Amino acid sequence: MTEVCSNTLEKLGLPLHEFPKARLLIYQHVVLLWERNVESRWADGISSIGLDFLVKQETSDHTQGVAGQVDGVRNILDFGELTFTQGSHFMANKRCQLPDGSFRKQKKGYEEVHVPALKPTAFEDKEELQPVDKLPKYVQSVFSGFKTLNRIQTRIWKAALESDENLLLCAPTGAGKTNVALLTMMREIGKHINEDGSINADEFKIIYIAPMKSLVQEMVGNFGRRLSSYGLTVSELTGDHQLTREQIAGTQIIVCTPEKWDIITRKGGEKTFTSFVRLIIIDEIHLLHDERGPVLEALVARTIRNIETTQEDVRLIGLSATLPNYEDVANFLRVKPDKGLFYFDNSFRPVALEQQYIGVTEKKALKRFQVMNEIVYEKTMEHAGKNQVLVFVHSEKKLEKQLEPLGICAWKKTLLAVS
Repeated sequence: MTEVCSNTLEKLGLPLHEFPKARLLIYQHVVLLWERNVESRWADGISSIGLDFLVKQETSDHTQGVAGQVDGVRNILDFGELTFTQGSHFMANKRCQLPDGSFRKQKKGYEEVHVPALKPTAFEDKEELQPVDKLPKYVQSVFSGFKTLNRIQTRIWKAALESDENLLLCAPTGAGKTNVALLTMMREIGKHINEDGSINADEFKIIYIAPMKSLVQEMVGNFGRRLSSYGLTVSELTGDHQLTREQIAGTQIIVCTPEKWDIITRKGGEKTFTSFVRLIIIDEIHLLHDERGPVLEALVARTIRNIETTQEDVRLIGLSATLPNYEDVANFLRVKPDKGLFYFDNSFRPVALEQQYIGVTEKKALKRFQVMNEIVYEKTMEHAGKNQVLVFVHSEKKLEKQLEPLGICAWKKTLLAVS
């Protein structure tokens, strides 16, 4: 083998210190030839140049095996077939069972499905709301203006404030999940408070991940106002609002989008400040079931791997609307079900929610558009002077198209009333 390598180096005009590379090239080339054609003439050719040991090695690799074993077939994984194209529109359940008390109404051109509000869950024996003045003193200023925590916060506050367990909170919209996030923040802040009340702000960082830029801005204003007495800096980090290294170093609470934090954690040079992260809060984590889900999944996986390799303590908090497979999400976040998993259905909503779903049955596009406008007008008039009404459209252009037909509907109704 040594002679063959030396001859090869001479033919290629390479110096003798490249001997290991020449040996590797010859070995790989021979293996490639063997895989392409296993006929004996190749074996004879290889043996003729003094490489019999390769012939024996390859022959033994191909002939060795367990008795009765079937030759393996190479499996090719097609990532295209695994693409989750439907995102949040994917429906795993083929049937939809409406709650008790629901009913349908058939009308000309459309159908209505009415779902009544769930009755609030009754208080258990000796269940009382947690007074704010009974919380640790360093926490009370965050909840100034509150006399008590609500039911959900009362049940979870000890796990949030008195332990470092990973948490997953699944609760309806408006149930106070943001205040639970603040409790977990105060747990981390409390570790760095000195006896004189000052805070060692350069010892920790908290990351709050929100799905939308508008929500990021809202959270920055909320946290900045409620944590102002602690002298902590809350900053936004999105594609529209960048931070320099100095600004990041001087910020204790960073509110960002998943994509932005994903970019930062991928950069090896950013470990100078990511190593100070002690708490990561992921809002709307049910968006794992969405087109942006892989980004959240990568963030959590990267964080868990970093915890395992560096042995640094980083707490993970997941906040979500009610979802059916919350146990799977809890397992993904390394949440202990008996200590950190909290699930509350819609009966825990602070304000009961009655729902109406309308399906337009018209087939023609123009007629369907007219029926939709009439429905929007009628529903708006039902609440006019009684409740506030929000009408969402997909774009400003569609808003203009929506307003004109609504005006026509109002004009027609006025003429009918006068006549």
